Amino acid sequence: MPDSFEPTEHPHRRYNCLTGEWVLVSPHRMKRPWQGKVNTASDSAEKKDEAQNGQPDAGQLDNPLRPGARRPNGTVNPDYTSTFVFTNDFPALMPDSPSPKDSGSELFQMQGAQGTCRVVCFHPSSSVTLAKMTLGEIKGVVTVWIEQMLELGKQYTWVQVRRCNGEANEPHGRKCSGCFVIDL
Repeated sequence: MPDSFEPTEHPHRRYNCLTGEWVLVSPHRMKRPWQGKVNTASDSAEKKDEAQNGQPDAGQLDNPLRPGARRPNGTVNPDYTSTFVFTNDFPALMPDSPSPKDSGSELFQMQGAQGTCRVVCFHPSSSVTLAKMTLGEIKGVVTVWIEQMLELGKQYTWVQVRRCNGEANEPHGRKCSGCFVIDL
């Protein structure tokens, strides 16, 4: 665990005295490489055509979640053929994050926020959504969710599974686990 807490580097929770809620702050995520993409009408039509035809992701060679891709942190994904899980390269929570010292102020309160975040790639083809998967493939995704919940539940009091689409609209899921309930 790092020695000292840095509010611009480490995840933590801040108290909102107006609402009475604790808010997760993950300033280190600003270091993520942004590869924002603006889709054109032809991009959307091409993606829809790929999804309908079940074709390989010819237009998704830059997708960091695809099998064999090099992610922004340099890690190369294995050539996976079914559901694939890895620890998020730019997580909102980290297991070894230090906690802030007590500020002594009622207005500016902070707490430590330790946990982990994982990415679940549902399918090797990013054009295949849950709705397009076979029942066997969907069962594989659900089995991974259960395995992850059981594993992470041994260490953390709270585990959340959520489905999302990334910047390239690839269907995948995220798992966040921590010692507190987070409003995401």
